[in-house]
Amino acid sequence: MQAMLMTASICGNKTKADSPYMPVTFEASVADGIKSYRAGAAQLHIHGRDHDGNHTFDPAVYGALIERFRAECPEAIIQASAGDTYHDVEGLLIPLLKLKPDFLSLAAQETREETMALLAVFDQYGVRPVVECFDMEKTRQAVRMFDDGLFAKPLSLEFVFEGKDKGRPFSALASELMEVEAMCRGKAIVWSICGGANHEPAAQALAVALGGHLRTGLEDRQKGDDGAYFTESLATVLPAMQISALVGRKPATLEQARELLGV
Repeated sequence: MQAMLMTASICGNKTKADSPYMPVTFEASVADGIKSYRAGAAQLHIHGRDHDGNHTFDPAVYGALIERFRAECPEAIIQASAGDTYHDVEGLLIPLLKLKPDFLSLAAQETREETMALLAVFDQYGVRPVVECFDMEKTRQAVRMFDDGLFAKPLSLEFVFEGKDKGRPFSALASELMEVEAMCRGKAIVWSICGGANHEPAAQALAVALGGHLRTGLEDRQKGDDGAYFTESLATVLPAMQISALVGRKPATLEQARELLGV
């Protein structure tokens, strides 16, 4: 079976209010990412954090963070977050694109035209997007765009479960995952799930069984099923990799991950 791409999401724009263990500073986020990388997470999803603990899109800070991760985590795939920079393409998004991470997040927009406009900017600077889809309609939009030849192959796509999904029965999440798999089947699309509301382990197991990949970390999951805080991203990454192994898919090596994503 194909190896499973493990992505560690370190801190996002979260604060200590979200978790007392959130690695909110530059050094803390680097240390957290290194642990997951050494345990087998081939891809790191990172956000800019300065030395005072502020979430930032300052290209000087973000660039230094990318350089540090590349030095400390050789061959790791750096997937940087563009956050909400889409509202200021010239002032915020383009400076991030100029940093040349392996991937930069491109959230599927409300309309195909809006997503295409952002994709054109990514293409202009030669940066691969990881397309983040926050609901089924945006996922359908992204796959239709891929079918129309608008994305380079392979496409990296993340299906994101959020807080809005909490309280939904697992059967509803499972139905969506099966639709994602059906849409991507036989295509050069590397799809992952992020989150899972109150069903994350079960959603992870189903996604892996369907051929998908996993992203988790303190950005995406702060507490376990028992309500206790995870103390580091590694505490969410290791169980995800164990779930994948039980399903019969080992975590992708750095070489396998790069081949899978074409980087």
